[in-house]
Amino acid sequence: MILDLIRRRHPEAKTVLFPLLPKTDAKHPGTFITLHGKYNALIKDLADGKDVVWAGELWDRFIETADAEGKLPKGMLCDGCHPGPDGYRVWGEILKECLQRYCR
Repeated sequence: MILDLIRRRHPEAKTVLFPLLPKTDAKHPGTFITLHGKYNALIKDLADGKDVVWAGELWDRFIETADAEGKLPKGMLCDGCHPGPDGYRVWGEILKECLQRYCR
């Protein structure tokens, strides 16, 4: 419904879809609950590659910053679910790359 509303009101607009991130498993610190996959598949299917674009997998870029045990640096997720300052920097880099690729 939201995409239809954007298309009606702003047919020239491009919409960038971002995936959901997994969250920290409170019972097992340093591990993540990855139930986000099924939701991301639904979101990704809404992208047509022209007016609605998929930004790509954020998590892949977040996990690249993990240590040998798979733990993310403190600044990546501020509360185990939402990006912290470093996480938003990564997110911003992904958005910039996406805009350069699709929104010219």
